[in-house]
Amino acid sequence: MKKTMERFFEDLAFRLEAVENRERDRDRRLAYRFNIFDYVNPKELDLSKIIAGLLDPKASHGQGMLFLRKFLEMIPEDGFRLPDGGGRVLVYTEKVISGGRRMDILVESVGKNGTSWTSSSTPLRKPSQSSTRPTGN
Repeated sequence: MKKTMERFFEDLAFRLEAVENRERDRDRRLAYRFNIFDYVNPKELDLSKIIAGLLDPKASHGQGMLFLRKFLEMIPEDGFRLPDGGGRVLVYTEKVISGGRRMDILVESVGKNGTSWTSSSTPLRKPSQSSTRPTGN
């Protein structure tokens, strides 16, 4: 019985070490357990700026529309369209809207013909002609 228990715990120790090695390898490649928010404690506006920065194709992350495209894949189809070849995406934080209220994040896609689509935390507005410019992120 003692030998059986010793073998059981040796086997268990071997398996646990193998799992830990796999997790370390996965973390080296994918940073699977890494979370930046374990190191910083941003307030709501700070979080909005971080998210807006990732959604902005011209931001310093250098990934173009990658994050915006992935974000759009995650939300229900709402009619938002990425711009055509000559268009652009504008990302706003704390955008003042009707009644003096502020929108945390607003993403506007402006086609080369001037038609725009917006997506935000409120329902999508219908396409319209727009000359709105970002007020800064």
